[in-house]
Formats: sequence, C-alpha cells, structure tokens
Amino acid sequence: MNGISNTIGFAMLWVFFATMILNSCQSPAKKKELEYYNHHCTNVDSVWRFFTEENDPISSVKNLCNAQGTFDRLGLKDSSAKLILLMEGLAQNTDDKTYLSYHYLNRAFHYLSYGDLDSARLYYMIQRKYAGSAEDYNKLMTHNFAGCFYYNLGEIDSARTEFLSGYNLAKEMGDTLQLYSFALNTGTTYHDLSMYRVAAYYFSEAYSIGLRRKNVSLMLINNLVATLITEQKLDRALELCENNKERYQKNPNDAASILLKLNHCHILTTKGLFSRCDNIINYMQPASIPKIHLAYYYSIVMNQKLKSGRDRDYLQFVDTLDDFIYRNQPESVIEMAGELSSASEKGLFSLDIDSLVDFYNQEIVNKWSSSYQSKYAGLIADVYKDRGDVTLANLWESRKNANLAKLVSQKDSLWHADIDEQLDQTMLKNTISEKKLELERKNGRNKLLTSLLILFVIIICSLGFLFFLSVKNKKKKLSIIELENKLVSQELQMLKQEKELKENVVTLSQSVLQQISQLSFRLRHASFAKEPDAIAIRQDIDRLNQLSESLIEPKLSEAVYESYDYIFENHIELQSLNATERKILTLTVLGNRPKEIGALLNLNDQYIRNVKSKIKKLLPPEKSSTDWSWLKQK
Repeated sequence: MNGISNTIGFAMLWVFFATMILNSCQSPAKKKELEYYNHHCTNVDSVWRFFTEENDPISSVKNLCNAQGTFDRLGLKDSSAKLILLMEGLAQNTDDKTYLSYHYLNRAFHYLSYGDLDSARLYYMIQRKYAGSAEDYNKLMTHNFAGCFYYNLGEIDSARTEFLSGYNLAKEMGDTLQLYSFALNTGTTYHDLSMYRVAAYYFSEAYSIGLRRKNVSLMLINNLVATLITEQKLDRALELCENNKERYQKNPNDAASILLKLNHCHILTTKGLFSRCDNIINYMQPASIPKIHLAYYYSIVMNQKLKSGRDRDYLQFVDTLDDFIYRNQPESVIEMAGELSSASEKGLFSLDIDSLVDFYNQEIVNKWSSSYQSKYAGLIADVYKDRGDVTLANLWESRKNANLAKLVSQKDSLWHADIDEQLDQTMLKNTISEKKLELERKNGRNKLLTSLLILFVIIICSLGFLFFLSVKNKKKKLSIIELENKLVSQELQMLKQEKELKENVVTLSQSVLQQISQLSFRLRHASFAKEPDAIAIRQDIDRLNQLSESLIEPKLSEAVYESYDYIFENHIELQSLNATERKILTLTVLGNRPKEIGALLNLNDQYIRNVKSKIKKLLPPEKSSTDWSWLKQK
C-alpha cells in the first residue's frame, strides 16, 4: 500500500488557487466568471486575455497557474505547454520576485505531475532564489511541492518533514482547506513509515475538518481504507469502497478515483472475490493510471492470477513486466514484493539478486527511509532463502531487523508527544462534530417548521384583515363605480356631441365651398364675365375657395417645395433623400415641428422623427444639431 496519496500533492495545487480566488472580494457574477476560466475554459488565448487584461501580475500569475494546472489535470499537454510559454515570456520581462516565485514553482509542479523529476528539481531550485519574496500561500505550495518531490524520490522521511511543516504553517495561518490537505499527506507519510497510529491521528484530523466543511474527499477515503487494510479490518474497508463506488465511477480518470478502484480490487482479491475484482480492473488501462500507482496495479493483477491458480497466465503477464520491474526499482519491487516472493517460492519467477543488492548498497542505504530499507532487505533475504543460501539469507535478515529497530526508535521518539492523548481528543472532536451536525440538521428542520407556522399565521391574519376591509369598503366601492360610470357616460355624450358638431362644420364648409364653386362657375360663363369688376370678383372668390380648402385639409403648394431645391443642389450628401424625406427637411428648415409636419403631410409623428435622425447622420457632425436654419443660405 505504499504510495497511497502521492497524487494528493498535485490535487492540492489546484485546490490552493481556487481557495484564493473564492476568498477574494468579488461579486457573485465575477466569482462565477473566474470559476469558469480557472476550471472549465480550455482555450489558451481566451484564458490568457481574461487574466492579463487587468495588468495585475500577482493576480494574473495565481489564476494562470490555476488554469494551467487544470490543463494538466485534463491531459491537455499542448494547451498546458502553450500557456507555460506565454507565462515564461512574461517572466523574462519582469523583476517582480513574487511573480517569479509563483511561476517557477508552478513549472516545477507541472514537470512533477508528468514524472520528470530532473526538470522539476531544476525549476524548484530556480524558485528558491525568490523564496524570500514569496507570499504565505506560496510558502504553503513550496512545502507541498517539496513533500511530493521527496515522496516521488522515495525519501519518505524528508517528505514527512515538508508536509508536517506545511501542516503547522497552515494551522498558524488558519487556512482550514490547506490544513485538510496537509493532514492527508502527513498521515500518508507516517503510514508509509509504518507508524499507523500517528497516521490515524492526522487522518482523523483531516476527517474532522472534512466533516466541518461537509466535504470528505476520495483521497481521504483512500487513506482510511489503507489504514483499515493495514489493521486487517477488510470488511470495514470494503464497506467504505462500496459506499463510494458511485463517486469513483462518476470521475473515472481522477487520480483519487483510480486509486480507490485499485484499493477496492486489492480487498476483493485478498478476500478471494475474483469475479467482482475482474468487473473493475478489466476496465482499467495502464496508460490511464498515474505512474506512481502502476506497480500497485500490476501487483493486484499478479496477486489475482497467483491466488486463482492461473500460473500460465501469471507467467505470460510477468514476461511483459520484466523491463518495468527492473527499470523502476525499488518502487516496483517493493510494491510487488509479496507477489514476487510467492512466485519465487513456486519457481515461477526469479529476481536478479545482483541487481537488488547493488541497488540496495548504492541507493537504498543512502536515500531511502528505514521502513523501505527493512522491506528491501527482507526481500533480498527471501530470494537467498529460496536459493538455499542460508548464510546470506541470515545476513540480510539481520539487516532487515536492524532497520526495523531503527524504525522503532523513530516511532518511540514521536510517542513522547503524547500522540495517544491527541488521538483520543481528535476522535472525541469527530464525535462532537457529528453530533453538532446532527443537531444543526434538527435545528434547521425545527426552524423551518417554526418559520412555516409563523408564515401560515401571518397569512391567515392578513386574509382576515383583507376580508374585513373588503366588506367595510364594499359600499364605497360600489358608489365610486356608479359615479365613474356616470362620468364615463357623460364624457361619451360630450365626445359624441363634439363629433357631431365637427361633422356639421365640415358638411357646412363643404356646402359653402360647393356654392362658392358654382358661383365662380356662373361668373366665369356670364355675359359680363370679361368685365373688370366681374374678373376681380371671381378672383376674390377663388382665393376664398383656396383658403377654405386649406382649413379643411392643410397642404403646401408644390411650388413652395421646389423653391428650396437649391438646398439639395448645394449639399450632395442630402441628394439620396426621397421626395417625402425632402419635404420633411424643407418644412423643418421653415421652422415646423414634427406634429405640424405630420398634419401637413398626413404622416405619423414617429416617422417624422426617424427621418430627421437619418438626415442628422448625413449632415456634418459639427452642424448636425436640430437647428437646420443654416441650410436656407444659398
């Protein structure tokens, strides 16, 4: 079960930036927009423009690192590389050490996530140059990275030191989300050092925080499952896996989901439930499994074939793993130690003892923890024992015991911190938290019922009061309605009379016009029509006729409009206007308002205003005011 939570470190980087954004003083709409560009948008150019437009380098780098981490999590390597190049270009043109600290640490995380430890180390060393200018959150990230980096190297105790420092710093800062993550990773390192009770303490701390936040992550479930497996409480561990099966099926490519599926299969295989394990592991592809968990995956497959008696399948499978086993020492050998030892006892597989011994002397002794040294020495002892070399087997067995004694002394030094008491207190806090949550739920239900009851009483009282007012004012309303009906009736009568009067005036006017026309006609054809007095009288009658017609139907002579044609000749931009639009311009120049123009041309007022807006756009900007009298100038 080694390497249980290494991938937590990468997940923590993403959660870290999201926490900073959500804690900032932003409107809900802005938060939603930030959430989209941080965790959902996959267009590099859009992400870059959005986060750099405010010209705030520190805010930009935090969000860009977060978005780049999202690309890594989604497997968008090209997009991730492109965004890193853009960020590097910005880094080359700034002296802001805080920006550079974030940027280079993010690059170190990026390479660590793809297993490129050399590049990760390079950018981590560059970031250390700017560590003095790092913000508190960046310091937390640094502890997080260093812990993950040492964990990948197999230096578990160094990883424990970094995670524990991050845990204490997060506690000092009051950052519960980071405290939660560091508690998970610190517990993992203690678990890998076989210090299970201390690991349980930190896991219980994380569980307590998760309860308060109402969010227990799958990675924490993995750690709890691992602890239960170590304590041989397989039924409880299986129950946890089954209860969270729907969660890991929803996100099959998530690192925590993959690890929980592997743990689930390990338990099923250990209990001999091979068919149920097949239903899970047959749908898992090695390419989708993080490198750190590949050995664990292969060990489960090997264990399943060995326990089910499929030796031929085991041999065929191991033949495909030779390169992996020897190329990835010591992780692969340690993870598969049980399966390889069982196969060696059956004569199915033989480890290269010289390779194991050389690696132990050159690497394990100098860099790896006492826990791994004891496991590796024990494996070498088993190989010598299978070969019948009792002397060397006893030698390596003694080395194993020496490392175990060293590990026990390390454990003893930690028990002086009264871990038992702290563990009991944490478990008590968990119980109290659960009780508080239950009480909160009950109080919430009681408050809801009380609120509904109060609301119901208010509604009943309001309805009663409204009914009382309705009855009281009913007569007043009826009298008001009757009065309103009378007023409406009178108003209709007045409108009817006014209409009749207007119709009579029009009829009378038309009759007068008709008589005037007849009189003019008779004068024009009378025997004395050519006499000067007759001509003068006829002309007066014609003018009177024109005046009467203008009163009934106002209109302007076409000659008037034609007299202003020079306006359109002098201003080429106005020549695109049609005849009606030209009349509207002419009448406007003459000082008429839209309502008056509408009456003269029998047009809608709004249409007049639209035309005037069109004309205004055609005129020069400096002369586009509503006063167009200057157009009359020839």
